[in-house]
Amino acid sequence: GNSITIATHDPRYRPTGMAPGEVKLYDNNSQSIYVSGDGKIRISAKHEVDVTADTTVNLTAPTINANATTGLNITSPIITLTGEVRIVNGPLKMNGTIMTVP
Repeated sequence: GNSITIATHDPRYRPTGMAPGEVKLYDNNSQSIYVSGDGKIRISAKHEVDVTADTTVNLTAPTINANATTGLNITSPIITLTGEVRIVNGPLKMNGTIMTVP
């Protein structure tokens, strides 16, 4: 097939301080996807980050942390949790019915 490459160059927005082999996709608003030499992938955005899939989005790691300063919202017809559930430093407040299923 045919391909088209559009190259632009504006050194004002070029990232600095990267090691050889590191890669950064960036824009003029300081938003970026950065593949660092230490094996981390960092996504930095000024606004929302949307992940959309036609099937499933999987997150797999020994520990997954979500840190929110104002809230965490989950909208789903069913939420399935496997394992122990702990509420730390706060009461459990619910609207609706709590059911146990064998």
